[in-house]
Amino acid sequence: GTRLWRYNKSTQGIEWIGYIPLNDIQKIAVDNENVWLACGGGAGGGGLVRLNKADKSIRSYTYQNSGLKGDSLTSVAIDGDDVWVTGYIGGAMRVGINKYNKVTDVWTNYDITYLGTWHVLDIAVENEYIWFGVAWNGIVKYVKAENRWEKLWTNEFPVSSKTIAVDGDYVWMGSGDGEAGLFRYDKVNSTLRQWTIAHGLSYNKIYSIAVSGNNIWCGFGGIGENPQRIVNVYDKVTDTIKVYNLPVGNNMYYTYDIGVDGNAVWFATYINSAYRFTKG
Repeated sequence: GTRLWRYNKSTQGIEWIGYIPLNDIQKIAVDNENVWLACGGGAGGGGLVRLNKADKSIRSYTYQNSGLKGDSLTSVAIDGDDVWVTGYIGGAMRVGINKYNKVTDVWTNYDITYLGTWHVLDIAVENEYIWFGVAWNGIVKYVKAENRWEKLWTNEFPVSSKTIAVDGDYVWMGSGDGEAGLFRYDKVNSTLRQWTIAHGLSYNKIYSIAVSGNNIWCGFGGIGENPQRIVNVYDKVTDTIKVYNLPVGNNMYYTYDIGVDGNAVWFATYINSAYRFTKG
Protein backbone atom coordinates (compact mmCIF):
# COMPACT_ATOMS: atom_id res chain seq x y z
CA GLY A 1 0.00 0.00 0.00
CA THR A 2 0.84 3.70 0.07
CA ARG A 3 1.13 6.07 3.02
CA LEU A 4 -1.16 9.10 2.86
CA TRP A 5 -0.66 12.41 4.69
CA ARG A 6 -2.55 15.69 4.84
CA TYR A 7 -1.30 19.23 5.40
CA ASN A 8 -3.48 21.29 7.72
CA LYS A 9 -3.34 24.92 6.60
CA SER A 10 -4.74 26.21 9.91
CA THR A 11 -2.22 24.48 12.17
CA GLN A 12 0.50 24.25 9.50
CA GLY A 13 1.04 20.67 10.59
CA ILE A 14 1.32 17.36 8.74
CA GLU A 15 -1.42 14.87 9.68
CA TRP A 16 -1.20 11.11 9.18
CA ILE A 17 -4.25 9.71 7.35
CA GLY A 18 -3.31 6.06 6.93
CA TYR A 19 -2.55 3.52 4.25
CA ILE A 20 -4.37 3.10 0.97
CA PRO A 21 -4.31 -0.39 -0.56
CA LEU A 22 -2.93 0.61 -3.99
CA ASN A 23 0.42 2.01 -5.18
CA ASP A 24 1.91 4.79 -7.29
CA ILE A 25 -0.45 7.77 -6.86
CA GLN A 26 -0.53 9.72 -10.13
CA LYS A 27 -3.24 12.32 -9.52
CA ILE A 28 -5.59 13.47 -6.75
CA ALA A 29 -9.03 15.06 -7.11
CA VAL A 30 -11.31 16.31 -4.33
CA ASP A 31 -15.06 16.81 -4.05
CA ASN A 32 -17.19 17.83 -1.05
CA GLU A 33 -17.18 14.39 0.59
CA ASN A 34 -14.27 12.44 -0.85
CA VAL A 35 -10.66 12.43 -1.98
CA TRP A 36 -10.11 10.43 -5.19
CA LEU A 37 -6.69 8.99 -6.03
CA ALA A 38 -5.65 7.62 -9.42
CA CYS A 39 -2.98 4.94 -8.87
CA GLY A 40 -0.68 3.77 -11.61
CA GLY A 41 0.20 0.31 -10.36
CA GLY A 42 3.47 -1.05 -9.09
CA ALA A 43 3.86 -4.09 -6.88
CA GLY A 44 0.55 -3.52 -5.10
CA GLY A 45 -1.47 -2.84 -8.25
CA GLY A 46 -3.22 0.25 -9.50
CA GLY A 47 -6.76 1.52 -9.74
CA LEU A 48 -8.96 4.24 -8.25
CA VAL A 49 -9.21 4.89 -4.49
CA ARG A 50 -11.99 6.84 -2.78
CA LEU A 51 -11.20 8.21 0.69
CA ASN A 52 -14.15 9.59 2.68
CA LYS A 53 -13.00 12.80 4.38
CA ALA A 54 -15.41 12.44 7.33
CA ASP A 55 -14.78 8.89 8.53
CA LYS A 56 -11.60 8.09 6.53
CA SER A 57 -13.19 4.96 5.09
CA ILE A 58 -11.59 3.68 1.88
CA ARG A 59 -13.01 2.00 -1.20
CA SER A 60 -10.88 0.72 -4.06
CA TYR A 61 -12.01 0.32 -7.66
CA THR A 62 -9.95 -2.03 -9.81
CA TYR A 63 -10.28 -4.06 -12.98
CA GLN A 64 -11.16 -7.07 -10.85
CA ASN A 65 -13.91 -5.58 -8.65
CA SER A 66 -15.57 -2.85 -10.72
CA GLY A 67 -16.38 -1.66 -14.21
CA LEU A 68 -13.02 0.06 -14.53
CA LYS A 69 -11.40 -1.02 -17.78
CA GLY A 70 -7.89 -1.42 -16.36
CA ASP A 71 -5.63 -0.59 -13.42
CA SER A 72 -2.78 1.52 -14.84
CA LEU A 73 -4.28 4.96 -14.22
CA THR A 74 -2.78 8.33 -15.10
CA SER A 75 -5.33 10.94 -14.00
CA VAL A 76 -8.64 11.64 -12.26
CA ALA A 77 -11.02 14.63 -12.41
CA ILE A 78 -14.42 15.48 -10.92
CA ASP A 79 -17.35 16.76 -12.98
CA GLY A 80 -20.42 17.01 -10.75
CA ASP A 81 -21.64 13.47 -10.04
CA ASP A 82 -19.11 12.00 -12.47
CA VAL A 83 -15.52 10.93 -11.81
CA TRP A 84 -13.38 10.69 -14.96
CA VAL A 85 -10.27 8.51 -14.99
CA THR A 86 -7.70 7.83 -17.69
CA GLY A 87 -4.82 5.45 -18.13
CA TYR A 88 -2.37 3.31 -20.07
CA ILE A 89 -2.45 -0.08 -21.69
CA GLY A 90 -1.95 -2.71 -19.00
CA GLY A 91 -1.54 -6.00 -20.83
CA ALA A 92 -5.03 -6.90 -22.03
CA MET A 93 -6.54 -4.20 -19.77
CA ARG A 94 -6.81 -1.09 -21.91
CA VAL A 95 -7.82 1.74 -19.61
CA GLY A 96 -8.31 4.59 -22.07
CA ILE A 97 -11.14 6.78 -20.78
CA ASN A 98 -13.60 5.72 -18.09
CA LYS A 99 -16.38 7.56 -16.22
CA TYR A 100 -17.80 6.60 -12.83
CA ASN A 101 -21.13 8.01 -11.63
CA LYS A 102 -21.13 8.51 -7.86
CA VAL A 103 -24.93 8.43 -7.60
CA THR A 104 -25.71 5.33 -9.68
CA ASP A 105 -22.43 3.48 -8.94
CA VAL A 106 -22.16 2.75 -12.67
CA TRP A 107 -19.05 2.80 -14.89
CA THR A 108 -18.99 3.89 -18.54
CA ASN A 109 -16.07 2.87 -20.77
CA TYR A 110 -15.37 4.87 -23.93
CA ASP A 111 -13.98 3.27 -27.07
CA ILE A 112 -11.16 5.50 -28.32
CA THR A 113 -9.54 3.09 -30.76
CA TYR A 114 -9.88 5.64 -33.55
CA LEU A 115 -7.24 7.72 -31.77
CA GLY A 116 -4.61 5.12 -32.56
CA THR A 117 -3.60 4.82 -28.89
CA TRP A 118 -5.05 3.89 -25.52
CA HIS A 119 -2.56 6.02 -23.60
CA VAL A 120 -4.60 8.93 -22.22
CA LEU A 121 -2.51 11.04 -19.85
CA ASP A 122 -4.51 13.90 -18.32
CA ILE A 123 -7.98 15.44 -17.91
CA ALA A 124 -9.31 19.00 -17.72
CA VAL A 125 -12.99 19.73 -16.98
CA GLU A 126 -14.62 22.80 -18.52
CA ASN A 127 -18.40 23.10 -18.09
CA GLU A 128 -19.82 21.49 -21.25
CA TYR A 129 -16.50 20.01 -22.37
CA ILE A 130 -14.01 17.48 -21.03
CA TRP A 131 -10.48 17.79 -22.43
CA PHE A 132 -8.01 14.90 -22.57
CA GLY A 133 -4.29 14.88 -23.16
CA VAL A 134 -3.31 11.91 -25.33
CA ALA A 135 0.05 10.26 -25.97
CA TRP A 136 1.37 11.12 -29.45
CA ASN A 137 -2.02 12.49 -30.49
CA GLY A 138 -2.30 15.98 -28.99
CA ILE A 139 -5.66 16.60 -27.28
CA VAL A 140 -9.21 15.31 -27.53
CA LYS A 141 -12.40 17.18 -26.63
CA TYR A 142 -15.58 15.49 -25.41
CA VAL A 143 -18.82 17.47 -25.94
CA LYS A 144 -21.11 16.25 -23.16
CA ALA A 145 -24.43 17.52 -24.52
CA GLU A 146 -23.89 15.74 -27.86
CA ASN A 147 -21.94 12.73 -26.57
CA ARG A 148 -19.40 13.59 -29.26
CA TRP A 149 -15.60 13.32 -29.42
CA GLU A 150 -13.31 15.66 -31.37
CA LYS A 151 -9.68 14.92 -32.14
CA LEU A 152 -7.74 18.16 -32.65
CA TRP A 153 -4.83 18.77 -35.05
CA THR A 154 -3.13 15.43 -34.54
CA ASN A 155 -0.89 15.77 -37.59
CA GLU A 156 0.32 19.20 -36.49
CA PHE A 157 1.09 18.04 -32.95
CA PRO A 158 2.59 14.55 -33.08
CA VAL A 159 3.75 14.51 -29.43
CA SER A 160 2.20 13.68 -26.08
CA SER A 161 0.05 16.02 -24.00
CA LYS A 162 1.16 14.77 -20.60
CA THR A 163 -0.45 17.64 -18.71
CA ILE A 164 -3.25 20.02 -19.72
CA ALA A 165 -5.08 23.00 -18.20
CA VAL A 166 -8.05 25.03 -19.44
CA ASP A 167 -7.77 28.82 -19.29
CA GLY A 168 -10.71 30.68 -20.83
CA ASP A 169 -10.26 30.62 -24.60
CA TYR A 170 -7.06 28.56 -24.32
CA VAL A 171 -5.95 25.04 -23.48
CA TRP A 172 -2.37 24.75 -22.22
CA MET A 173 -0.37 21.56 -22.73
CA GLY A 174 2.99 20.22 -21.56
CA SER A 175 4.64 17.65 -23.78
CA GLY A 176 6.23 15.51 -21.04
CA ASP A 177 8.66 12.90 -22.35
CA GLY A 178 8.01 14.13 -25.88
CA GLU A 179 10.28 17.05 -24.91
CA ALA A 180 8.54 19.53 -27.21
CA GLY A 181 7.94 22.23 -24.60
CA LEU A 182 4.76 24.19 -23.85
CA PHE A 183 1.78 24.50 -26.21
CA ARG A 184 -1.25 26.79 -26.21
CA TYR A 185 -4.34 25.88 -28.22
CA ASP A 186 -6.63 28.81 -29.10
CA LYS A 187 -10.19 27.43 -29.01
CA VAL A 188 -11.68 30.44 -30.83
CA ASN A 189 -9.27 30.57 -33.77
CA SER A 190 -8.17 26.90 -33.73
CA THR A 191 -4.52 27.94 -33.73
CA LEU A 192 -1.51 26.55 -31.93
CA ARG A 193 1.51 28.27 -30.37
CA GLN A 194 4.64 26.60 -28.99
CA TRP A 195 7.32 27.64 -26.46
CA THR A 196 10.63 25.78 -26.11
CA ILE A 197 14.11 26.38 -24.71
CA ALA A 198 14.62 28.73 -27.65
CA HIS A 199 11.81 30.93 -26.26
CA GLY A 200 13.14 30.99 -22.68
CA LEU A 201 11.94 27.73 -21.11
CA SER A 202 14.49 26.07 -18.83
CA TYR A 203 13.67 22.62 -20.27
CA ASN A 204 11.32 21.14 -22.85
CA LYS A 205 10.19 18.17 -20.72
CA ILE A 206 7.11 19.67 -19.04
CA TYR A 207 5.36 17.32 -16.59
CA SER A 208 2.93 19.71 -14.88
CA ILE A 209 0.98 22.91 -15.59
CA ALA A 210 -1.21 25.19 -13.47
CA VAL A 211 -2.99 28.44 -14.32
CA SER A 212 -2.93 31.32 -11.81
CA GLY A 213 -4.41 34.50 -13.22
CA ASN A 214 -2.06 35.78 -15.92
CA ASN A 215 0.61 33.23 -15.01
CA ILE A 216 1.17 29.71 -16.31
CA TRP A 217 3.30 27.62 -13.94
CA CYS A 218 5.35 24.82 -15.52
CA GLY A 219 7.13 21.94 -13.76
CA PHE A 220 9.66 19.65 -15.41
CA GLY A 221 10.62 16.02 -15.56
CA GLY A 222 14.17 14.81 -15.18
CA ILE A 223 16.64 14.85 -18.02
CA GLY A 224 18.63 11.64 -17.67
CA GLU A 225 19.86 11.49 -14.08
CA ASN A 226 19.88 15.25 -13.59
CA PRO A 227 17.59 16.74 -10.93
CA GLN A 228 15.33 19.52 -12.19
CA ARG A 229 15.15 21.95 -9.25
CA ILE A 230 13.50 24.59 -11.39
CA VAL A 231 9.99 25.76 -12.24
CA ASN A 232 9.05 28.33 -14.87
CA VAL A 233 6.29 30.94 -14.96
CA TYR A 234 5.00 32.26 -18.26
CA ASP A 235 3.39 35.71 -18.02
CA LYS A 236 0.59 36.03 -20.58
CA VAL A 237 0.59 39.85 -20.44
CA THR A 238 4.29 40.48 -20.92
CA ASP A 239 4.93 37.30 -22.98
CA THR A 240 7.96 36.52 -20.81
CA ILE A 241 9.20 33.53 -18.81
CA LYS A 242 10.55 33.73 -15.26
CA VAL A 243 12.69 31.05 -13.58
CA TYR A 244 12.34 29.94 -9.95
CA ASN A 245 14.68 27.55 -8.15
CA LEU A 246 13.23 25.01 -5.72
CA PRO A 247 15.01 24.79 -2.34
CA VAL A 248 17.89 22.33 -2.08
CA GLY A 249 17.28 19.35 0.17
CA ASN A 250 16.48 16.31 -1.93
CA ASN A 251 18.31 14.50 -4.69
CA MET A 252 15.55 14.54 -7.31
CA TYR A 253 13.03 17.27 -8.06
CA TYR A 254 10.81 16.10 -10.87
CA THR A 255 7.77 18.36 -10.41
CA TYR A 256 4.92 15.95 -11.04
CA ASP A 257 2.03 18.23 -10.14
CA ILE A 258 1.24 21.87 -9.35
CA GLY A 259 -1.78 23.25 -7.50
CA VAL A 260 -2.92 26.83 -6.93
CA ASP A 261 -4.72 27.71 -3.69
CA GLY A 262 -5.40 31.42 -3.35
CA ASN A 263 -2.08 33.17 -2.89
CA ALA A 264 -0.12 29.91 -2.60
CA VAL A 265 1.28 27.66 -5.32
CA TRP A 266 2.03 24.06 -4.30
CA PHE A 267 4.53 21.72 -5.97
CA ALA A 268 4.53 17.93 -5.62
CA THR A 269 8.00 16.59 -6.39
CA TYR A 270 9.93 13.35 -6.50
CA ILE A 271 11.16 12.04 -4.04
CA ASN A 272 8.85 12.60 -1.02
CA SER A 273 8.77 16.39 -1.04
CA ALA A 274 6.19 19.14 -1.41
CA TYR A 275 6.88 22.86 -1.65
CA ARG A 276 4.74 25.96 -1.22
CA PHE A 277 5.42 29.28 -2.91
CA THR A 278 3.59 32.31 -1.52
CA LYS A 279 2.98 34.97 -4.14
CA GLY A 280 3.82 38.53 -3.22
